[in-house]
Amino acid sequence: ASSSHVRATVVQVVSESTRVLEGIQVTTVEQVLEAQTDGGGTIIVFNDRTPLEVGDTFYAAPTGGGEYAYSMYDVDRRSPILIAVLLFAVATIAVGGLVGVRALISLAVSVALIVYMLLPLLAGGAPPVMTSIGFAAILLGLAMVLTHGFTRTTLAAYLSAVVTILIAIVLGDFFVGAAHLTGFTDDASTALSFSVGQTLAMDGLLLGAMIIGVLGIIDDLAITQVLTVAELKRANTTLSPKELFSRAMRVGKEHLGAVVNTLVLAYLGASMPLL
Repeated sequence: ASSSHVRATVVQVVSESTRVLEGIQVTTVEQVLEAQTDGGGTIIVFNDRTPLEVGDTFYAAPTGGGEYAYSMYDVDRRSPILIAVLLFAVATIAVGGLVGVRALISLAVSVALIVYMLLPLLAGGAPPVMTSIGFAAILLGLAMVLTHGFTRTTLAAYLSAVVTILIAIVLGDFFVGAAHLTGFTDDASTALSFSVGQTLAMDGLLLGAMIIGVLGIIDDLAITQVLTVAELKRANTTLSPKELFSRAMRVGKEHLGAVVNTLVLAYLGASMPLL
């Protein structure tokens, strides 16, 4: 919400009715709400976005004229989101213990670096691909060290992950060009391009987003495989390098099969309205 929006709580539903939108034959619910702002004032709000009940908290925006001074802008979702985040953190710590705590710290650092460093750099005109590559390497290193500590297995996983990212960049760059992907995927990307005077390379930003997007799964694969090899060797020190490689690859193949499903289903779920 912007500074002109006010946060308020529904005190009373003054009226409620339904209306069929002309041309598209969609029925919408319209409400007139009496609400109390955080400052203690009372406002009358017109709401045709989503039905609200007494006690619901929302943001109201000035209408600039008309019958009602305010209209409903959006629901205040901070409380349920905060509860969900806390449950996630508690479950992670309960199962993972100290590793879970480290993982949460790593996650917080990664998000902070992306929001407060990567995005401002990109918005300031930094090359999207090279900047994303640099941040990918930094984020991977920090995530692995913070979560798993600085060990030989972590170093091996990090180096393999960096090699994987470089391969992904080469392939991604080729297919972005071959498929003539422009980076204009939705209204947000179009608005972004115009807001910076069309100086941002949107195809480069798309490739940069792909690089950042694969970090989590690469971290998962690399750490899991390296630890699998280490645990197999620790469990049976007589295993030859060839047999150790063969057993680790059997685990890796199953992991790969699961990851393929995970990635595809995740993208399908995110694209459900489009599908």
